Amino acid sequence: MAQVSGDRFSSQNMSDCEFCPPDGRRFRTMRQCSACGKALCLVCRPALAGTAYVCPECGGGVAEDALHRPQQVIERLTASGVTVPFWLSIAVEQLRTHPTESIEELIVPE
Repeated sequence: MAQVSGDRFSSQNMSDCEFCPPDGRRFRTMRQCSACGKALCLVCRPALAGTAYVCPECGGGVAEDALHRPQQVIERLTASGVTVPFWLSIAVEQLRTHPTESIEELIVPE
């Protein structure tokens, strides 16, 4: 059996997000719900400083699609008085400047 390499981002220590839509792209993540431990990516639940990182099943609200609909996420966060993560602002600008391209085409793997 393969051993975990110890690298921070290796395929052995990442899991498929359990809340990504089954008909779309499923992201791999190391993040987990703080209540139940299910894998939860930043697209489905943007992480916010000072708040618990919980999945939709544990009371975190509906799963969001911050990659394809970042403006809706920004509006929800602004209405609740939370500072919007900078990467969401960049996603909105990318969709404005490149409306015909898919946002997945703009993501460059590391």
